[in-house]
Amino acid sequence: MLIICLLCNVVSSIQDDGLPKRDLVDQFKPVVPWPHVEGVEVDLNSIRLKNGGAKHPHNPDQQPNQKQVIQQQYVTFKPHTQAYTSPVLKKGILGNFEPKEPEPPGVLGGPGEVAVPFVLGPEYKDAVQSSIKEFGFNMVASDMISLDRSIKDIRHEECKDWHYDDRLMTSSVVIVFHNEGWSTLMRTIHSVIKRTPRKYLAEIVMIDDFSNKAHLKERLEEYIKQWNGLVKLFRNQKREGLIQARSIGANKANKGQVLIYLDAHCEVGINWYPPLVAPISKDRTVCTVPLIDYIDGNEYTMEPQQGGDEDGLARGAWDWSLLWKRVPLSQREKAQRKHTTQPYRMGHTNGGNVEIGPCHRMGGNQLFRINEANQLMQYDQCLTRGADKSAVIVTHCDQNQHNEWTYFKDLHRFTHMITGKYLHLFNRPQISHISHTMTHILLWFVHKYCDLIRKSMQQTLDGCEASLTNDVIGQN
Repeated sequence: MLIICLLCNVVSSIQDDGLPKRDLVDQFKPVVPWPHVEGVEVDLNSIRLKNGGAKHPHNPDQQPNQKQVIQQQYVTFKPHTQAYTSPVLKKGILGNFEPKEPEPPGVLGGPGEVAVPFVLGPEYKDAVQSSIKEFGFNMVASDMISLDRSIKDIRHEECKDWHYDDRLMTSSVVIVFHNEGWSTLMRTIHSVIKRTPRKYLAEIVMIDDFSNKAHLKERLEEYIKQWNGLVKLFRNQKREGLIQARSIGANKANKGQVLIYLDAHCEVGINWYPPLVAPISKDRTVCTVPLIDYIDGNEYTMEPQQGGDEDGLARGAWDWSLLWKRVPLSQREKAQRKHTTQPYRMGHTNGGNVEIGPCHRMGGNQLFRINEANQLMQYDQCLTRGADKSAVIVTHCDQNQHNEWTYFKDLHRFTHMITGKYLHLFNRPQISHISHTMTHILLWFVHKYCDLIRKSMQQTLDGCEASLTNDVIGQN
């Protein structure tokens, strides 16, 4: 699958003009027909065997190499051949989707408008620190900023000169959240509605991953009614984790031709939609990834994404700590491009022995530290054994709970002193290289102590700190 990184996308805000006045089921129709699936899922290995593959018998005791494994995988769809005109750059001529006038402010001259710094006085210090501890952002400042605030346009100037075929596919925007702050979550919704052409926005699907905050209950249900069904809310009955919740969102989304996943605390940029969806409209087998610019979580300013080459262009990749990094484009890739702002191919998994164990179902990059109380903690969550005494679980804890871990540096082990079982850390050369893909790669925790030995785990120890990835469980 080709993954394309798009340059003309950013982050930003909303307005409520032109909202549907009646049921969307009756009024919403796709701009272009639904794509026709031109392929079926085929087991290539079975076909080879049926057509004389037995002439080259395979030794069952011999481990297949990477090429053999790839050849035995399933083939799904042929590229979609929708009659769609590729985007055209007309330098000096404003693009057909570009706004003709500056977007209106949420509150004229209000805090945070045009993404100018919003700095609170010292009297808010305690409240700010409390909100950061609870939500990860300065929610005191965020709550004072309009949900419809205007933003500055920080795109490359060339982005504004691209012209797109108006037969873009329609989209379902899926947003997963768990105990998110009110204003950052709602500003995300507002920005999508404000900056997306209405005929392409089929629905916004909100997935509540088992939140327990009061403001995300009845208040949220009442608030989204103003959009007359455009915004839908579904609640998980247990904590599923980010990736599983996004899969649930895909099942709930049933109107758009394209699925777009957004974080619950972002703001889409000016004219964000056409560059993201145009490559998919031309070829349905393409996945696109936008440039994700930076919103300061304290003052709510916006800055371009950092890193990359002299033009700020980069591919996604994972470093040895399994943290996502931006790697400058190669000269070979640059030589294939005619314009600075045209899409380019993103990194992808390049093979290697990458094994995946049972998921801890928390999603995201989980960094745990062993503290003075002998707990393996991340924020207010501890790594410990489950009630059945065989599984590793992640659970909420305080300073007096689950303090049964000891780190033996010479042995590269975190030992669970009650059971004598341990997490073993391998050295760096044993870790496979993983490149960035369209979806998040989870960091996995093993659910069994003794029978899942071959899972890789990256050692990033500095004193008593360790980053747990695919953990390997052994027994003393």
